[in-house]
Amino acid sequence: MVQYVLELFFDEASDARIRAVWKRIARKGFPTPLNLQAYEPHLTLLVDETPEMDVASLVGDLQRWAQGWRPFSVDLVYLGLFVDRTWLVFFGAAPSQVLLETHRLVYDIGSRYMGAIRDYFAPELWVPHVTLSFDLQKEQAQNLLALDWQGTLPLRIQVRGLRLVEVHNAGARERFRYAFPGV
Repeated sequence: MVQYVLELFFDEASDARIRAVWKRIARKGFPTPLNLQAYEPHLTLLVDETPEMDVASLVGDLQRWAQGWRPFSVDLVYLGLFVDRTWLVFFGAAPSQVLLETHRLVYDIGSRYMGAIRDYFAPELWVPHVTLSFDLQKEQAQNLLALDWQGTLPLRIQVRGLRLVEVHNAGARERFRYAFPGV
């Protein structure tokens, strides 16, 4: 199965701050994305499981759209947990107007090419977040949430651009990366 993931990537300083959190929780024995191929700190805008897609046309539309955007700030303000398919711990983002507009535009463009976008990435259901740990057992998630998070949040991160990652059983590869003008 192939998945396509559209995500916002961060500037170097923001990336380093999230990686420092990953390292901290890894030292406590929790799984983190630190060593996953093509994985970097990000905000996922959508995940699609369309078997075949016109990637070149999608990338062309995304690039035309992205030329009009500038880097922007996102505030991570809470610690959260998803329990749907896997126990996933994350930092949740405050839903600013620019973040919601960016998600809506990317979702609309992606919907033209992607036929199997996961439901919870729809604009009315989307929870903007930065993943800290996933594929946890219930007890692991509870223990991770119980760590001392004092002083970690709020955390302001800088969104630098947009990327498309293709994920499959053998690994992942970046298909498109675009830094917003003004960086």
